[in-house]
Amino acid sequence: MKWKNYLTVFLIMFTSCYSIYGQSYGLTTFNSESFSGYTLFSQLADTTTYLIDNCGNVVHKWEVKTKPGNSQYLLEDGSLLRCGKDISNAEFNKGGQGGIIEIIDWQGNYLWEYTYSNLNVRQHHDIAPLPNGNILVLAWEKKDGQNAVSNGRDPSILSDNELWPEHIVEIEPIYPNGGNIVWEWHIWNHLIQDFDNSQNNFGVIEDHPELMNINAYSGNGGKDWLHGNSIDYNESLDQIMLSFRALNEIIVIDHSTTILEAASHSGGNSNQGGDILYRWGNPNNYGRGSSADQKLFGQHDVHWIDNGLSHEGKIQLFNNQNPGDFSSIGILFPPENGYNYDTALSSPFLPDAFDWEYQSNPATDFYSSRISGSQMLPNNNILICEGTTGRLFEINDQNDVVWEYEVPIDAGEPVDQNTTSNVGNSVFRVTKYPIDYAAFTGEDLSSQGVLELNATINLCDSIYSSITEATESFEIYPNPSKDRLNVITSSLIDHLRILSLDGKMLQHIQSINTKNYSLLTRELPSGAYLCVITLYDGERISKSFFKD
Repeated sequence: MKWKNYLTVFLIMFTSCYSIYGQSYGLTTFNSESFSGYTLFSQLADTTTYLIDNCGNVVHKWEVKTKPGNSQYLLEDGSLLRCGKDISNAEFNKGGQGGIIEIIDWQGNYLWEYTYSNLNVRQHHDIAPLPNGNILVLAWEKKDGQNAVSNGRDPSILSDNELWPEHIVEIEPIYPNGGNIVWEWHIWNHLIQDFDNSQNNFGVIEDHPELMNINAYSGNGGKDWLHGNSIDYNESLDQIMLSFRALNEIIVIDHSTTILEAASHSGGNSNQGGDILYRWGNPNNYGRGSSADQKLFGQHDVHWIDNGLSHEGKIQLFNNQNPGDFSSIGILFPPENGYNYDTALSSPFLPDAFDWEYQSNPATDFYSSRISGSQMLPNNNILICEGTTGRLFEINDQNDVVWEYEVPIDAGEPVDQNTTSNVGNSVFRVTKYPIDYAAFTGEDLSSQGVLELNATINLCDSIYSSITEATESFEIYPNPSKDRLNVITSSLIDHLRILSLDGKMLQHIQSINTKNYSLLTRELPSGAYLCVITLYDGERISKSFFKD
C-alpha cells in the first residue's frame, strides 16, 4: 500500500489545475491532463503565425506577407498552408475577406502563391487541403440584381442591387504561382423559391430540402447572403460540409461528382448531383420548422470529427450566439444512409438535438459573438478557441479547464501581461498538433521564450526546476527505443518516472532498488519523452529519449 500512497500524492501534484499567479496573458492555467502537443495560431491583425508548446513558449514562427484571411493548416511536410488578405481588392469586403492562398515551408520560403480574388470572385474565411494535394476554396461570386431577380430573389431584400452567394473551387497547385481549377460547385445551380411563379425554379419550398430557398433570409447577410465561414472535407464519404452563418445552418454536398454533375441534380455517389444532401440547424430555411426549432446561432468551425477520436464521424461545431448571449460547443450525429441521409416527408433533418454539448457554468462566462472554433483531441479533451477574446482553453471529459492561454498579441505587438485594458487579440481558429506529428520530424522545437512582456515565472517550466540533466552517472539505451528502454546508473534507483515534455506522467515504477533496470515502452506513442530517476539519496536526474 505504501507505493500507492506515494503515487496518489504524486498524481495530485501533477494533475491539479495550476493558475499562474498574476498572469493575465500568455499561459494562465496548466494541468498535466492537457494533451501533449503544439498549438498553431495567428492573431487576425498580425502577419506572424506562431507555434507554441503547452508551456506557452514559442517553438517556431512564420513571418508572412499578409494578414490572415482567415484559416491556416500545418501540413505533414512542415509547410504552412494559409489564407492571406488581398488588400488590393475593394470590390467586396466583408468579414473573413481573403483572396490569397499560399504555402510556406518550415524555413519561411514561399513555395506557392495563388490569388483567387478579382471583381467577380473572392476567397474568404476558409480552405480545406485534400489528400491528393489539391485545395478546396470557399469563395464569393458576384451576381447582379437582374440575375438575382430572374432567379426569384425578392427585390425588397436585395441590397445595393447585387448578391454575392457562395461557390467552391478545387485548385490543383502549379508551383510556384499557378493553379488549375479541376472541380467546382455553385449554390446558384441549386435554388428554389416561391416568390415569383414565372421563374423556372418556382416550387414548394418544403418539398425540396435539397435546394436552397433564394429568399431564405435572417436579416444579417445583406449582399453577403449566406456568409459561409468554414469548409470541411470527409474523405471516406467524399463529401464537403459548409457553414452558412447568415442562415444559421450547415449543409453537406457530394464531391464525387464531375463539374457537370455538380451543376445538376443527379450523379455522384449520392446520385443527387450538387444538390444539398444534408442540412441542419434552422429548418425554417426549407419550410419544415419555425424559430422554435432553430438549433444554430451564427455558428463557426463546422467539421467532421476524425476517425480514431472520441465521437468519430460526428459533426462538431462552435455555436456562437445562443439566445441569452452565450456560446457552446455542439456535437451531432447525422442520419447517414450510405452516401445519403434519411429524412421524413415534411419533417426536419434529424437529430432533433445535439448528442453532446458543452456550456460554461454560468453559461455567459463563455461567449464569442463571431469567429472561434474547437477541436477534439486524441486524449478526449477538447481545445476551444474563444476567438473574439483571444482565449484558448482545453477542457477534459469532466468539462474542467486543464489548459488556458490568452493570446498576448495586439495588432502584431506583444502585450504586457499586466495589461487590464481591452486588447485586440482576436484569432480565427487554432489547431493543436501532437508531438509526433510528421511535420516536426527532425525540426528544432526548442523554446524561443514567451510572447507576453513581463511574464511571471512559468509554472509549467518550473515543474522541472529541481531536476538536473544527468551526465556520465546515467545511461539509457536504445535511444530511440522501440519496445524496451534500459536504464543504468551509478547509484541505486528508488523510483522512475516517464514524462511527456509538458509534464504529464505516463509511467511510474516504485521501489526499484537496483542500478540496472529495464522497462517496456511499446505502448508509448512515437515522440520525445523525459526519463526522470529518483536515487535513494534523494537526488533526481533525467535524460530525454525518443520512442520510434
